[in-house]
Amino acid sequence: EDKGLSGPESYWLLQDKLGYLWIATADGLNRFDGYGFKTFRKLPGDTNSIGSSQVSRMVMDQKGNLWVGYTTGGISYYDALKGSFKNYMPLKSVGTSLPPESVSLMYIDRKNNLWIGVRRYGLIRFDIQKNSFIHYSPLPDIHPSYSKEVQQVYNTVYDIYEDESGLFWLATHNGLYTFNPSNGIYAPVRQSPVVPHT
Repeated sequence: EDKGLSGPESYWLLQDKLGYLWIATADGLNRFDGYGFKTFRKLPGDTNSIGSSQVSRMVMDQKGNLWVGYTTGGISYYDALKGSFKNYMPLKSVGTSLPPESVSLMYIDRKNNLWIGVRRYGLIRFDIQKNSFIHYSPLPDIHPSYSKEVQQVYNTVYDIYEDESGLFWLATHNGLYTFNPSNGIYAPVRQSPVVPHT
């Protein structure tokens, strides 16, 4: 047990049902028990260690399981009983995995689905039962005069609010959107539509 945080910058924190405080840093995941810190870092060659030491986001699901996302891409599930991590790291085939970009959002909805925002890749749902990632189309209504590279940057989701009807409200790099998780349709919420330069 250490006396302090593993790094000077903290990106995210949450408290679990047992009272532990989890702190995401650029140099490991820290767990504080009220007395001291335990730091989880990536250990080369150890497949049960955390997927990366550069932690960007965390979320606790409805069963009390911790999910962790990384600035280097990928997510992990922490198995508290075993004290080990199950890692879902980026693969070359992006369609079946997470892309190798920073995790900008992790959210558990009312149905206990895990939603992941990945920088430049929009919104992705992890099907926990099937162990698979469902990729949704890019955000619509991004200004058409932007280059492809800039359009990708605007395809980033930072936060979700789920209203009483189950509709998601998304805070994105391209403004406010609604998203219907049952049909995968986005709708921009704008005062006036985007108009291409003529």
